[in-house]
Amino acid sequence: MEKVKIAIIILLSILLSACSKQVEEQDSIYNIEHVAETSESSLKESQKTEPEKTDQIEQFLCEQVPELNDYADYISSQSDGAANLTIHIEDKLVEVYKDGIGSEYLGKYYAVYVGESWIDHSVRWDTFYVSENCDKVLWKDTIRLEGSNFDMYTLEEWRSSSHYRILK
Repeated sequence: MEKVKIAIIILLSILLSACSKQVEEQDSIYNIEHVAETSESSLKESQKTEPEKTDQIEQFLCEQVPELNDYADYISSQSDGAANLTIHIEDKLVEVYKDGIGSEYLGKYYAVYVGESWIDHSVRWDTFYVSENCDKVLWKDTIRLEGSNFDMYTLEEWRSSSHYRILK
């Protein structure tokens, strides 16, 4: 009987040792995966525009394009409050040209999408570009409407063009 107890103790210690190693390996795998996820998340975060800069871009756009207030009112009234104005700012600066690559270089800008947001979808109305120093705003003709002269318009050019939206 004594030999059976010893054998059981030895088997239990071997079994516990094996389980302990498996737990250590799983912890190690978890740590490696966690480090990889954290590194990937940190990389994505480092590529994002800082919240303060995003606020600055949005504030500058709203100052320069007061029509956005009209957009917001129009969207809300036409949808009976089911939709609202949405402004989405891209994280990365892009190089902007007056009429595509090869034409006049205008500088580095943040793309800003303005439109309506519903519970299940969004509709883009306009695409604006705000300069990296928040001192200029451009409007982009995304579909090259008939009579378009350029891809990018200054706000003055946009407001005097046939592409300018007048809400009723």
